This record gives sequence, C-alpha cells and structure tokens, in this order.
Amino acid sequence: MSSGTLDSDRKKVFYYISRLLLLFVAGNLLAQILARILLFIFYPDFKGNTLMALTHSFPSAWYLIRWIQLIHTVFSFGFPSLWIWKIYSGSFKIGLLQRGSKCPVYSIWVILMIICSLPLVQFLYTYNQNIHFIEPLQSIFTNMEHQAGVISKGMLADTSVIAVLFNFFIIVFLASVCEELFFRGVMQKILMKDFSPATAIFIAAFLFSFIHFQFFGFIPRMFLGILLGLIFYHTGHLLFSIIGHFTFNFIQLFIYYLTGSDYYSSIFEKKSSFEYLGVISTIIFITLYISFSKSFLKNSIKNGK
Repeated sequence: MSSGTLDSDRKKVFYYISRLLLLFVAGNLLAQILARILLFIFYPDFKGNTLMALTHSFPSAWYLIRWIQLIHTVFSFGFPSLWIWKIYSGSFKIGLLQRGSKCPVYSIWVILMIICSLPLVQFLYTYNQNIHFIEPLQSIFTNMEHQAGVISKGMLADTSVIAVLFNFFIIVFLASVCEELFFRGVMQKILMKDFSPATAIFIAAFLFSFIHFQFFGFIPRMFLGILLGLIFYHTGHLLFSIIGHFTFNFIQLFIYYLTGSDYYSSIFEKKSSFEYLGVISTIIFITLYISFSKSFLKNSIKNGK
C-alpha cells in the first residue's frame, strides 16, 4: 500500500474520530441545556448554579438528577455513536452478535474474567489514589472527585425499590450499552482501520478513562477499558464487551448497596486473608484471559461485525 493511501486512510480515521468527539461535546452541552430547562420547569424558584446546591434546597430533586444523568448518557454517548456510524457505514445497524456464536459460553467466560480482575483493579485504584499532582492540579482533581462523589452518593442514598431499579438501569445497563457503543463499537472499530489493534485499544481506553474526568481512578478505569477493548478485539462482537462492562458496574453498585461503601474494595480490606484471595483471583484472571484470547482467531475486526 502506498504512503499516499495510508495518509488518506489516516485522514479519514481522524475525520470520523474528531467528529465523534465533537458530537460528544455537543451532546454534553445539549444535555446541560435540557437539564436547565427541566430545572426551570420543575424548580422555577431555584437560583443556584450546581446540582449540589439544588439538592440542598430541594432534597426531592434527586429523581430529576437521575433523569439528567440518563439524558447526559444518551446525548453524550448514544446519539453521537449512532450518528457517526451512520455516516461511516451508511447504516444505523451495528451488529452486536453474529449467528452461530456461542453466546452463553463466552458470556460466562467474560463475566468470570471481570470478577477475577476486581482485586487487580482495586490494587490499581489504591496506587492511583496515592499519586500526587502538582498544584493547582491536585486541588482541582480533588475537588472534581469530591463533587462526583457527592452526586453519586446522593443518587444512591434513596433505597426505595423504584430508586434502586432506576439507578441500576442508568448506571449499569444504559451506561454499559452507550459507552461500549461509543468507545468500542465505533471509536475502536474505526481506529483499527488504520492503526494496529494495540494502538486502537490503547487510544480508546485512554479516552474512555479521560472523559470520565475522575483522575484518581484514571489508571484502573483505563485498565478496564483495555480489557473491554481486548474482549471486543478477540470476539469481534460488541455484545461481549457490553456484558463485561455491565458486570463490572453491576458488582460495584450491588456491593455499594450491600456495604454502603463507594468501592467493592471494602470487602478486600476487612481481613488480611483477602490478600491471598486477591493473588489467587489475579492468577485465575490471567489464566482465563490467555485461554479466552487463544479461543479466537487473532485477526483484525472486520467491518460490519
């Protein structure tokens, strides 16, 4: 292939990825506008500028915040993915699974890998927490982390059946589908047309972690992005990376409701014996991944799969 063709292909990839990111920004802004409209409709007397101020003035506003989170996920990740894929492929159709795939077997395989990777993710999270940035970045990142934590805790504070189900729908199901569609189904797939699989997976995972804007969890989130990218690469089916993302979010949310802790890490920190469980789980995870990757042909993801 000539250098001219390579340059042309790279420009096309840059064109689609840059527009995907621009649509993410546009969707984010549109979601904020819609959020302001909803705030004006339901809380016309609210004069503050933040969601935290809203909840201090109106404790009942958490249901509205859940709807705002839903709108943000759909407009920032869902719609941009479908729009760019329509321009890129000429169709809104994104194949989740091919006929003949051993969905139950591979799904269980993915779920077990995610479960066994949790101690390793927790180790990376602890390491990431101990990283100190230069000022004023340290203060900015700490403040962003605090605000995100307050919003998350507020959304999860209501343990009524409707609130819990709504939270599982937004945080576990909707986030898994829309984010995997955005980062793996569209971004990684387009990147792999001109970059090596490793480069495409790394870029998509980096942006996956960066866009969440929680830098004290950047490393473990990027590890998760790489793992999900590898699952997508090996299988060629978006459904399996969605299942992996769904499993990870489900476990986090389930353990939060079970223990009241922000992270499943509380389970591993209660007893030193769990350190051995962490080592064993990591070994099992590596073994599962090696076996999983060998069960698929290690070729590029073909267009339309």
